Amino acid sequence: METFFKFMDAQGASWWNVNVMCRTRDGQRGAPLAGRLGFRFAVHANRGVASFHRLESKLVARGRGRLGYDLMTRESPARAGRRVLLVDDLDGVNLEELARWWAGAVLAQETSRDNFQALVISPRFLPEPVAKRALRALAVQFYGDLAAAGLDQLHRLPGSKNWKPECIDAGGPFTTRLVFTRELRDADLAMRQIEELGFVPVSGSRARRVPVAPDRGQDNSSMAFCWTLRELRRGTSETYILEQLATRWLAHHDPQDWPRRTLENVKFALGWRSTRYASGE
Repeated sequence: METFFKFMDAQGASWWNVNVMCRTRDGQRGAPLAGRLGFRFAVHANRGVASFHRLESKLVARGRGRLGYDLMTRESPARAGRRVLLVDDLDGVNLEELARWWAGAVLAQETSRDNFQALVISPRFLPEPVAKRALRALAVQFYGDLAAAGLDQLHRLPGSKNWKPECIDAGGPFTTRLVFTRELRDADLAMRQIEELGFVPVSGSRARRVPVAPDRGQDNSSMAFCWTLRELRRGTSETYILEQLATRWLAHHDPQDWPRRTLENVKFALGWRSTRYASGE
């Protein structure tokens, strides 16, 4: 926990809300308790660990948490905006993809076996509408949990226990593990990436999707758009991308038209030269 708060403070995300949720008899997570235990305000990062210890002490004193409890936190909202964007329920492949793509600071933690959370940290405070859009677009682009893409979503802490019934084995509950932290690489590039996220199509009804390889097929234009976006960033040739779109994605579309339109739309979103839009179509 101490490493978490120190890293976040160094990245400019200094104020945090602390919370705790007790498990019920059926293993479900109860409502947040911090407010009822006297923790109503944000705490500075350098007091984060001590605040959680105080919460735990109050739980024990009141006989709560006998069935287990989850220590949770989130960045406290500032007038200037938000810095920390949570991408929840990532697998290892998509966590690596996100870390390679993102030019800003990032912290990753494993919250259950082979399941990860990434905390993407903006170099500058983001207005609430921009932060909301970026959260949802990150979840879509990297196949996280769209339902968890909210500004007030709580997330776990390294060192805390995950008391979900499926995360408990003979050794006890899974302990959340800090996987890595990475400092800011390029502030200007990171802000341009956040602007690009505004072009990622987001379906309001789309639930979490597991990664789907292009050759397995998926009737979903947003998925194809994001796949094309990622391949262009990797330097994949346009010829290969068009072939894959024509033969393996969205077979119900006209292969003579849809692949090229998708590619040109992505290039336009990235600010690259697009023959389609340059010609006034």
